[in-house]
Amino acid sequence: MAYRNYFEEVDEMARGIFAEYASTKEAYERAQQRRDSTPVKQYADPNYVAKAARAAADYAEADEAFKRIKRSMQRDYTDKVDAIRARLAAEIERDNMARPGDLDTAALELMKSGILRATEYDALLEEARAKGNRTMQRLVSKFAKDAATAKAEKDGTTDPEAMRLRVVANKGMDSSTDAILDGFDTMREAFNRSMNNPGMIPYWDQLTKKTWEHL
Repeated sequence: MAYRNYFEEVDEMARGIFAEYASTKEAYERAQQRRDSTPVKQYADPNYVAKAARAAADYAEADEAFKRIKRSMQRDYTDKVDAIRARLAAEIERDNMARPGDLDTAALELMKSGILRATEYDALLEEARAKGNRTMQRLVSKFAKDAATAKAEKDGTTDPEAMRLRVVANKGMDSSTDAILDGFDTMREAFNRSMNNPGMIPYWDQLTKKTWEHL
């Protein structure tokens, strides 16, 4: 699907930083264990003193690395995901621009005639979607919405045909790719939660499952 690469970019980045966090945390815990198992002692022999000093120095280094990656997770990577979203939104905006060359004049005349039923609007919409013609998708959605409004004003909002026309109009609006940005925002929220609370990292697949299912 179009735009999937943006989601894959976030997923790859997330898995990379998660792995780096896990590795850094593991190194920190090992260093902490070594330090605790070789506490500084007065009057110890020189070999023990050197071993304890090394353990303390290794711990200090591991502690700083662990703090550094946690700071980076809460700051740098969040900004990177926001930058990816900005690129996605810009591409979606470009793709959804109306293009005169994509106009199907025969279909447009049919819609302007006012004779089309909901099933026919739906067929036109599906044809436009199959061709990736965003201009016609937007037009069909707009005409179906106008037809639904006119039908509801004439026969009531519960009129079956008016309801079917609204369904087509809404389906056409869904194809405007707003749902893509919504899905990305769901993934971004999961990413931010994991960055701010590393305890969520093991649940990444679960948190992003629905996003992938809707792509």
